[in-house]
Amino acid sequence: MQKTEAKILKKIYGYETKKTIAGVIFESLGLAFLIIGFLLFGWVIVDILKEQKTFDLLQIFGEDPEVMRKYFFETISIFYWEIPKELMIIFLLFSGSLVLLISVIIRNFSRMKNKIISLVKYYFKKI
Repeated sequence: MQKTEAKILKKIYGYETKKTIAGVIFESLGLAFLIIGFLLFGWVIVDILKEQKTFDLLQIFGEDPEVMRKYFFETISIFYWEIPKELMIIFLLFSGSLVLLISVIIRNFSRMKNKIISLVKYYFKKI
């Protein structure tokens, strides 16, 4: 009876180990991919806006508050029309996915940490 229980426990710990390692690897690769995509598309958008000299419009915000109030919506509309829309949509998708993945990692961090600790204790107890 003891051998059967030991075999079952060994299979359960093996399954949990594979599941935990796969989860950590998947989350790490996903996080790295999303961070690289976020930075890449953000850099491309900023580079395009620099090339078009769109950031020169921001000098209006250093002016008198009345001038800022008067031309605020015109400045915002110019930014809207000059931003590359397709790249901005992809950038926002990467941003949203990154925020979602980070929130999932934070929410599951203590559970994953406890799994890893218990697996390490189990395998080092056997050695």
